[in-house]
Amino acid sequence: MNERLENRPCCMKRSSDRSGQTSIFRRFTAWGRPLQRRSWKKGARKGDRQGRQEAERQASLGIRRQTLLRLLRRRFGELPPDAEAIVQQADNADLLDAWLDRVVTAKTFEQVGIGR
Repeated sequence: MNERLENRPCCMKRSSDRSGQTSIFRRFTAWGRPLQRRSWKKGARKGDRQGRQEAERQASLGIRRQTLLRLLRRRFGELPPDAEAIVQQADNADLLDAWLDRVVTAKTFEQVGIGR
C-alpha cells in the first residue's frame, strides 16, 4: 500500500506537515497567490483611477470657486463677509456654474443668489 502512495504524482500526495496542512492544500494556496496579486493590482488601478477622478473634480471645483470670487469682486467690489465662505464651501459644480452664469447678468450682488 505504501508503494501505491509513493507512485502518485507529488500534487496528489497527502503527506502532512507540522501545521496539519496537506501538500495539496499548500499547492492550491500557492496557485491562488498569483490570482490574489492580480486582484490586488486590479483593485489598486481602480483605486488610482477613482483617486485621479476625485482630484480632477476637486481641481475643477477650485477653479470655479476662484473664478466666481474674482468676478464677484470685480463686478460688485467688496463682498459680504459670509459670501466668500459660502462660495468656498460649495461642492456642487452645477450650483457654482449657475452662480457664474448669474454674475454676468446680475445688476446687484443679491441677484446672483449667493447666501439665500
